[in-house]
Amino acid sequence: MRRVWVVLVFCLGGLAGPAWAGHAQSLSITFSPVGGFLLTQAAEGKAAGYSVEVGWSYRRTHALVEVGGHVASSWVLTTATPVSVRFTPLREARLRPSLGLGASFLIPHVRAVSRQEGHPGLLVGLELSAGLELGLAEGWFLSSEAYYQNFSAQPEPLSGERQGMSSVFLGMGFRL
Repeated sequence: MRRVWVVLVFCLGGLAGPAWAGHAQSLSITFSPVGGFLLTQAAEGKAAGYSVEVGWSYRRTHALVEVGGHVASSWVLTTATPVSVRFTPLREARLRPSLGLGASFLIPHVRAVSRQEGHPGLLVGLELSAGLELGLAEGWFLSSEAYYQNFSAQPEPLSGERQGMSSVFLGMGFRL
């Protein structure tokens, strides 16, 4: 009986191998130490500054769409986009552009960003993104990303009072 199980495991393993090979997956991590942001319609008009970002993306080989996210922080604010869907038309090219859409959160660290006294500190909004990756050797790549995020200025996510934020980042990443 034990031999039958061993034969079945080898047979199923041999059949499953080629099927898995066609669906290779990739997780990418990006660190961008060079970044900046401009927040308009903040409590004191505008807020701008230096920011750093850590990003991630997950995709299947030859897929047109990938899922990603990022966290960016500065002394003024922190933004997070836990999930963004990105369209990547040149899937396996050395130079890969992408366009994305996701949900974002903004946490102000200073009063200059938050318009309302006693604001809970979490603003919700949408993100549009554009990125460009330049592949290097053995899974490493250079990355440039630009984001436009539009956040509610009030505690209600669908408030008519909005504030926009534009940001750009340059960095390096690797695929696991």
